[in-house]
Amino acid sequence: MRIDKLNAGKVLCGIMTDRELLVEHLASALADAAALRDDYFEVAALAGLLARFAAADRAAASLAEQAVLAKAHALRADGTLRSSLPLPAAAADIAEQIAALPGDYDELDKRDLLLDLDELCAGAWFVDAPEHFAAAAREVAAAIFAHPALWREQSPWVARLLVSAPPLPADHMLAIFRLVESCAQTSAGVESAQA
Repeated sequence: MRIDKLNAGKVLCGIMTDRELLVEHLASALADAAALRDDYFEVAALAGLLARFAAADRAAASLAEQAVLAKAHALRADGTLRSSLPLPAAAADIAEQIAALPGDYDELDKRDLLLDLDELCAGAWFVDAPEHFAAAAREVAAAIFAHPALWREQSPWVARLLVSAPPLPADHMLAIFRLVESCAQTSAGVESAQA
């Protein structure tokens, strides 16, 4: 589901914003789910991520954004999206990988794990089931808290995310992202004390 390299290039080159890209992906996910080419949880996850931008700046919502979010809200209201929630084991697998990370684990892979969990939590939040992946989120938070130096490199992009489109209240990724953001200060303080 994550934005592929071509689309990331559109964002980097200024052709599209992250928000516009999410609108485009949500429209595509709605069409794919209706045609049975993909499951409806993709819609829930993208709608949850897009809702963050909408909450941060309602005035900037385009007509296309309003239309795709209205369709996603209708699918939420009729129960279609909630019935597509993955089992909690999906998040538990991610939490297990994060808890077992070696110190030399690739930074892009760490980011991917956080984003995979973020998609699950955003989708669960959107369908009014934010507690669905709560156990895994708590496990991830504990792993990050126990080893903040492993997460320091993730702090800059997480800080930008928390400014532009933070997870909404009740979404467990808000606490996780705040914890990752704090790792820059926490691990720097630990290193200073050890020197």
